[in-house]
Amino acid sequence: MLVLAYEMGLKPLEVESCTLREFDLLMTGYHRREEKEWNRTRHMMSYIASCAYGQTKFVAPRDVIGLEMDKEDGLRPITTMKQALALLNEFE
Repeated sequence: MLVLAYEMGLKPLEVESCTLREFDLLMTGYHRREEKEWNRTRHMMSYIASCAYGQTKFVAPRDVIGLEMDKEDGLRPITTMKQALALLNEFE
């Protein structure tokens, strides 16, 4: 846990003074910032690969590096009346 804290830029006293919930929020924020930085990097790599000599197709950023933000939610659209009524009953 301390190694992860050092990667996030926290000092030992800061780790000791925060609760597990606060540490989890700090860690989640750190991972989001890291993912945004990787997103910028993969966009630059995508544009460079797409502009390469002889390249005729656009190389999508998600084809260069896959990230957690690329995953879609597991939500499926409502397609039957039974599913719609079940959802409606959850709100009552």
